[in-house]
Amino acid sequence: MKCHKVNFGDAYVKLQQLKPDVKMNEGFVDQLALYESLGCEVDVTSPQYKRYRLQKLTEKYPEPNLGKVHDAVDLNKGPKTSGSKVAP
Repeated sequence: MKCHKVNFGDAYVKLQQLKPDVKMNEGFVDQLALYESLGCEVDVTSPQYKRYRLQKLTEKYPEPNLGKVHDAVDLNKGPKTSGSKVAP
């Protein structure tokens, strides 16, 4: 895209003409769309790039169920310990 100065749509059409059986997965298409939106430069300081990375990280490491943590820790008193009391 960068070398030939073409947008994603044109690059995809050209690819389909050369190799009609090629299919791109959704993740790769998202990456190419982001790359194009960043002017075919990878700018790790860009809000768009940061949002994309955060989305990928949350997909890879989903938030665990934190319900048990709330039962074990009173944010005003600290963690519960067996047999001891927390001073106010």
